Amino acid sequence: MNVKLRNISRCLVENAKVVEQKKFMQSAPTESVSATASNGDKIDEAEEEKPKGTEEEDESDRKAEELSKEEEAAKLKEQRRLEEIAKAKKALERKRRKAEKAEAQEAKRAANEAVAKPP
Repeated sequence: MNVKLRNISRCLVENAKVVEQKKFMQSAPTESVSATASNGDKIDEAEEEKPKGTEEEDESDRKAEELSKEEEAAKLKEQRRLEEIAKAKKALERKRRKAEKAEAQEAKRAANEAVAKPP
């Protein structure tokens, strides 16, 4: 179960990196094309301008981004909680096995003593 959680964690991290890269590529400025005039001066051609969004669109984009960050944080928090639960279960199982082993050894020791000392 722990291996599955690690794999899920790795996938989440990789997906986050891919999303980040896509956002970076989208936000990269377009290259301006320039031509040289006969006198050696550079003339900038018109750059493709991004249409500016309204304040409402910007606000909705910000809210959507905040929501996605909150969702991701909640997923990570839940994942950590599940990992802690799994860790506690494993610890309890180890403790139980250790107690059973000690009990078996004590029973074996008592049986050996009973055989060694005749009444």
